[in-house]
Amino acid sequence: MSTLAPQNDSWNELDPAATVACPELPDFQSLILKGPYHASAPVHLLLSHTAQHPDAKAILLTPSRRQFKTTLGGLNDEWLSQKSGHGRVCAGAQRTEVFYPPTLAHLRLLLSMLHEYHGAVHDAKTTLDIAPSMLILHEVSSYFNAPSSEATVSAYLSVISSALALTNSWSPQCLQASKLVVFDSGLADLKLPILKPLAFGDSAEEPQRNRGTLAILLERYFEWTAEVQIGECLQKSPGIISA
Repeated sequence: MSTLAPQNDSWNELDPAATVACPELPDFQSLILKGPYHASAPVHLLLSHTAQHPDAKAILLTPSRRQFKTTLGGLNDEWLSQKSGHGRVCAGAQRTEVFYPPTLAHLRLLLSMLHEYHGAVHDAKTTLDIAPSMLILHEVSSYFNAPSSEATVSAYLSVISSALALTNSWSPQCLQASKLVVFDSGLADLKLPILKPLAFGDSAEEPQRNRGTLAILLERYFEWTAEVQIGECLQKSPGIISA
């Protein structure tokens, strides 16, 4: 099963004695994870997924290469430091790919252009050799932190809808249905208006920004919702995961 930290079952021949207290995730098709998850959680999810499915490909979209590398380096994940050079881990990593769309416009464009190779290469960077069986969107809320008329609840939901449509289009080509995972530590604090503010001439109506509206609406898009809470054990119930 997929995990957010290394597990014996996935890498038993590497270090049978090493045990990490991280429960396996339930079987899911769509999952959103919010709260202060550890920085290497998306990486472990990618690697555990490709370890479980030897022919699978997985993709991660994150806004900033520098920020992603900085947070990983700051965590200094001991398991990744020790095991990343092992052949089996490297083999799984070779079937993962990371893209860095820096703005909301770039993210939307990338989601519209990613496709599996079918005899013609439309763009070398967005043409994939096989259909991925997992797509991870990382820190989507960072695209909406800067004041902008595009920073709305509807714009966030539009990104999620596009990602779901993309994974659904990949599913017929995969041995198993393609999964969508969203990691967003800033979701709980994100305050967005539902729609763009109305403009009349040179004046524009000040939008009402609400915290929590987006999180409630997102639950309708995902099969499972996860919230990381420091210092508590993982408890699972249908539709909700608390960590």
